[in-house]
Amino acid sequence: VHLRDAHESLDAIGAGTPVVGSTIATARDEALEQVVSLEATLQGFRPLLEAMPRLLGTESPTTYLVAVMNPSELRASGGATLSMGEMSIDQGVITFGASGNTTDFTDNNEIVAWPPVADNPWHTGPTEKLVNATFSPNWTTSGEELLRAWEATTGTAPQALIALDVVALAELFRITGPVQVEGYGTLNANNLTESLVGSYDDFKSFEQRKRVNEAVIPVLREKLLEGGKFVQKAQAMVEQAQGRHVVAYFRDPEIQEVIAGLGLTGDLSATTQDYLGVFTQNTNASKVDFWQRRTVASEVTLAADGSADVVTTVTIANDTPPYEQRVADPQRGYFTRYSFPLYVQSLPVGAEVAEMTVDGVAVAPPAFVERGRPVLRHPLQLPPGATATVVVRYRVPQAAVPVDGGGLEYAIDIDPQGTVIPGSYSVLLRLPEGYREAEVEGDWTVNPDLSLLLESVPSVRTHATVTLVAE
Repeated sequence: VHLRDAHESLDAIGAGTPVVGSTIATARDEALEQVVSLEATLQGFRPLLEAMPRLLGTESPTTYLVAVMNPSELRASGGATLSMGEMSIDQGVITFGASGNTTDFTDNNEIVAWPPVADNPWHTGPTEKLVNATFSPNWTTSGEELLRAWEATTGTAPQALIALDVVALAELFRITGPVQVEGYGTLNANNLTESLVGSYDDFKSFEQRKRVNEAVIPVLREKLLEGGKFVQKAQAMVEQAQGRHVVAYFRDPEIQEVIAGLGLTGDLSATTQDYLGVFTQNTNASKVDFWQRRTVASEVTLAADGSADVVTTVTIANDTPPYEQRVADPQRGYFTRYSFPLYVQSLPVGAEVAEMTVDGVAVAPPAFVERGRPVLRHPLQLPPGATATVVVRYRVPQAAVPVDGGGLEYAIDIDPQGTVIPGSYSVLLRLPEGYREAEVEGDWTVNPDLSLLLESVPSVRTHATVTLVAE
């Protein structure tokens, strides 16, 4: 009601006063833009606001597992959940349980056993480490796996999970302002990510760094949960979720539906048309993913029946600084500059793989199906400064579908990985002979040969389409 009144009042302001009229108009327009933006934001958050009493424990106490993802050690789902703790809300009152590194809860990452999520092809053994619960890139799978692993480890069963990485935390700091932390100095939006996950060489040992991080956790909690600017914080988190830097998972299906409406579930796209999803999974407990650089290029040759022959070319660069320790590089752990990632590529539904090469050498990677998608996996070895090039050729049975009135609509969805350095994506689409584009969604460029190029795609969830008609 108050926003509607403000909107109507601003609309009624004229700008005809001599001399100052333009100033009044500018101020009016700026204020009106903010009110309209806030109206749209609150409208989008209405389901969340309606669910807020339950989220705040007014019906019954709610316990959340809060995990901080470290993108310097990647999982296919995002950064490894190396720090976590419990948060309980009862009648709007927040209390915090124990928090710390996974090593604090698991006796230095000892393996535990928990019942696997049904149809999770990543959970293959009877036991696993807590830190490895989030292998699946789909967070409704990884989130449930992590909650089960946490219960098996600690004996408590949270009802929900909130996971965010330090890239998202940095965006929150852009709203809340800097903090002072002993051992780090001033932490702000510009230096938070590097200070927390790109500075391992600044500490002599794991224990020293652990002590400093323990001082950071309560400061972060107080800073990010202090009153005010909750709409801006919510907007920032929804935006960061598009880059897969923030996810939320609720066991309550009604609240999970609200979370899905905000784009916070962290699941991969369910499209049955063309799709790009490239991920890496750290296998040597290194922190070099902080410097990883990645390019993903797809060349799509579309046929008149809607099928397509696709060639994806992916480069993974281990662009690390020099090794700084006095002992020889152990090739694993905190200080190494070696990267041994598992390359993971989720293909379009029904895709038939013709060939996969790594640096020009043909490989036959093991594949499984997750949620209808073939998934390719292959281990890579990247010494400091090395680059690997992975090329996959495959056929997509339904890259384009018929549309009313004749013609086809090609569609592609792109899911990024929550990396520190955003990946670069491009799609080159070659049309069937006798067709031309009639309408596009996305930043496509039409080339002289009538192919279309989608490039400089930001490292966020992307949906792009091209409608084709016969000439």
